[in-house]
Amino acid sequence: MAAAAAAAAAARAAAASPCGARAADEPGGLMRGATAAPATMDEAHRGSEGAPFAVPVVRPDGDVELADAGANFAVPPCRACGGVLTPDVVFFGDSLPPARAAAAKDVAAGADLLLAVGTSLQVFSAFRLVQACLDGGGKLALVNAGPTRADGAASLKVVARAGEALARLAAHPALAVPRGGR
Repeated sequence: MAAAAAAAAAARAAAASPCGARAADEPGGLMRGATAAPATMDEAHRGSEGAPFAVPVVRPDGDVELADAGANFAVPPCRACGGVLTPDVVFFGDSLPPARAAAAKDVAAGADLLLAVGTSLQVFSAFRLVQACLDGGGKLALVNAGPTRADGAASLKVVARAGEALARLAAHPALAVPRGGR
């Protein structure tokens, strides 16, 4: 987690590209060189050399600490001006742009169900969406390995690691989408 935090801090500290370009504007952006998603859970639990790797620390909210996280991270330059290309994300501790926060709150307030996956909901900007959904008459379902700020308000909680739970859910035959208009 320290390497990921360092990479996030470096990206946050870097000045935006002088021409205003963002990573989301670049073909490939920050995902340049990324590989396809693992085909199986066994493959997902293997390192770059194919050998199994151990997850040294699993935090109560399901976050894991990986020793090599961010080790090969490189900030891509802007193709137009050569400046630092900043990602179009909100880093932990930063504020959401007001228009984006308002739009998310409106969507949550009108939702029948909000599914919060892999989060302790300790960050108030995320918890605020839960409150908006519940205040609008919606229900809350949680998938998390540890306790969350909204456990008492949830209609359903699945205690599991988010990636494992979602992979199993996605593979469930009842969720298969028919092909060819069947």
